[in-house]
Amino acid sequence: MVFEPGHLRVAMNGEHDQLVHISAPAHDAEIAADALWSLGAIAVEHRSDGPTDTVTVIAGFPGAEATRSAVGQLRRRFAVTVVEVGDPAGWRDHWQRHVAAVEVAGFTMGPSSLVGPAGPRRIPIDAGRSFGSGAHVTTQLAVEMLVRITDDGHAIGRVLDVGAGSGVLGIIAAHLGSTSVMMVDLDPDAVSAARANVMGAGVHNRCTVALRGPVAEDGPADTVLANLLLADHEAVADAVGVCLAPHGIAVMSGVLAEQLAALERLHPSWTLVERIEREGWVAAAFSRR
Repeated sequence: MVFEPGHLRVAMNGEHDQLVHISAPAHDAEIAADALWSLGAIAVEHRSDGPTDTVTVIAGFPGAEATRSAVGQLRRRFAVTVVEVGDPAGWRDHWQRHVAAVEVAGFTMGPSSLVGPAGPRRIPIDAGRSFGSGAHVTTQLAVEMLVRITDDGHAIGRVLDVGAGSGVLGIIAAHLGSTSVMMVDLDPDAVSAARANVMGAGVHNRCTVALRGPVAEDGPADTVLANLLLADHEAVADAVGVCLAPHGIAVMSGVLAEQLAALERLHPSWTLVERIEREGWVAAAFSRR
């Protein structure tokens, strides 16, 4: 499909989450959304443009670099030009108000107003000014893989959650029997949300949340969780590789299926154990030899 020139708007303010808006015919809305997801969006919303037959598809991206990359690819693939720069904060707040609860691998995740009181299989996640309620397919794939390796007998033990976001993966790891969970993220909004969610889930005695990236002292971790875009996997590959204990398992998500080979190359001492693919995204479990 080809979007008309002038129908791409980009909201960029600071170095954190950024927005891309695409106006498209209503019948092409899903195609537009799929294009944005494939470019690394972490949230996508459809808005009707009133009585017309067009919709606006809005996507949030994790930072300025990811946004610029997505915009560049959109310009090459479609007839679009950047026409507006603005502040994404209002949309981020609006998006959070429309997040739904989801059920994945026996867990119910979502806003506390929908999920209700915390329980062993009920995970209230209030993302605040960060993204990460469990609604995105990459998070769901990571949860499925984490549950699968646990069911297969892996003792998840000491866990490192890299790019923890709102904390949903680390909290589920705690409910699955982790002895300790270290959650790290570079986004202050995410760290604030994760700390609140850890307290709300009643797992604060086993979970620590830190505003930083992974460091060698976080290891040896029996289980590493990382739901990140490929570029972010690349940025933390060395540190994550050091942190994973011998014979430990890393659950890696956030990459497209065609990017899995590139992810494997980042960790030559790891062996791919299992993969789950859905909607073009993949989660993979690796074992360190």
